[in-house]
Amino acid sequence: MTIVLNGTTGITSPAETVGSTITYADTGILATYASSSTSYNQVILQNSNSGTASSTDLIVSNDQGTASTYYGDFGMNSSGWTGSLPFSAANVVYLTSTSGPLSLGSVTSNPVYIATNSTTAVTIDTSQNVGIGTSSPNGLIDVTSNANSTARYYFRNTNAGTGAYTILDLGNDTSNSRGELFVTSSGNTSSWGSNSLVLSNSGAYPILFSTNNAERARIDSSGNLLVGTTSTISGTYTPSVQIVGNYTPLVMRSSGATSGYWWRTGPDTSNSYIVANQSGAGAYITNGSTSWSGYSDENLKNITGTIQNGLQKVSTLRAAEFTWKSDESNKPQVGLIAQDLQKVLPEVVDVGPEGHLGVRYSEVVPLLVAAIQELNATITDLQAKLKSAGVAGF
Repeated sequence: MTIVLNGTTGITSPAETVGSTITYADTGILATYASSSTSYNQVILQNSNSGTASSTDLIVSNDQGTASTYYGDFGMNSSGWTGSLPFSAANVVYLTSTSGPLSLGSVTSNPVYIATNSTTAVTIDTSQNVGIGTSSPNGLIDVTSNANSTARYYFRNTNAGTGAYTILDLGNDTSNSRGELFVTSSGNTSSWGSNSLVLSNSGAYPILFSTNNAERARIDSSGNLLVGTTSTISGTYTPSVQIVGNYTPLVMRSSGATSGYWWRTGPDTSNSYIVANQSGAGAYITNGSTSWSGYSDENLKNITGTIQNGLQKVSTLRAAEFTWKSDESNKPQVGLIAQDLQKVLPEVVDVGPEGHLGVRYSEVVPLLVAAIQELNATITDLQAKLKSAGVAGF
């Protein structure tokens, strides 16, 4: 082998071998370096200068190569190099291409690994699946964490502009349907508003919600929320929220309520609409009815007596005409006064959420019945006395 140092540096032909006989055979070989070492087999290039522009480089080029175009550079910057990442910081090892694409990979059925701190960070398997944090990706992109802490995956646009978004875009084989999950910037002025988290289907198609491989709810293309059904309920009215279940499907409770206290509401299997609490107390309206029914079955009650002095109690009540103080239109109203009833029939008076008294009007009926019964007894007694006195007509 001959190395020429006269300004035309190069290796002349024919190719020569330095060291042991090499077993690799191919055409176009300029030179080979072989050994039979039980340790590292190394070719070392070193620039011992620590200057701000010092580096060690192995350059490859082609027929168009110049000092500034069409070459590949594998090198390392000195400890004193001044610059910034990705290629110009001190002590950086780099592989770059100028004027042409840079290809990294395997031409045979072998994976590609990228490691940091002697641990595989990224794997590209032979099916072109990319694994981050795993060497056995189960899909096109498989991001895995095995940390005993929160696994966070960040997608960020740090621009606060009026049209800035961070978007995760999911598409299929057509351009008509595209699922998007995105966040608007703090300065976004679009119809979505600023700092909004948006889940969107760009086409006229639904968004589905599923558990255990079964659909549980959907928002259809018209914006209707459907729970427990995949289609809108047929009829004269098409509500925006539709819930379908076996029995009073909607259950609600206040987070401030006593544990175990709640309300359920909705239709039952006979299409009666029920509003009831955890103990079954409540009201219902049967299919085709126009008024509510309250549970009143004697089998459900412990009867402790009857209302006494009903007529006298009714006589203390004010049958008031009034207007609500909060009603600026002063629409005329009629009703009873809760404080009057509280004195004679406190069982039907409740204290509302804001501390004001309310009346369960349907439960005033028993008092009226008792008063009518007393009045009827009085009338009957008077009729008997008039008859016995010989008054005509009795």
